[in-house]
Amino acid sequence: MIEADAVWGEELSKKVSELRKLERELWAYINLYLDAHYSRDTELAREYRKILKGERNILYDMLKEDDVFRMDFVKALAPVERYLRGKLGRGR
Repeated sequence: MIEADAVWGEELSKKVSELRKLERELWAYINLYLDAHYSRDTELAREYRKILKGERNILYDMLKEDDVFRMDFVKALAPVERYLRGKLGRGR
């Protein structure tokens, strides 16, 4: 991203920001899951389940067409793909 910003300006970084938010959301879920299930702390596991009840469940979705996280990811990726196609001479 640093090199792309240097060559093309900050437009790509702005387009990637939504993907970064989704990445952080997934990382947080994975981190909570691992902490809760591999620390052998049953209280932590219970708290993890409480957190999941209030949020969307992105760890166990099967990447189906109606998977909300997948739809958000595809929506966030589309402008990045369009931008890069233009920059790489592959625009449609």
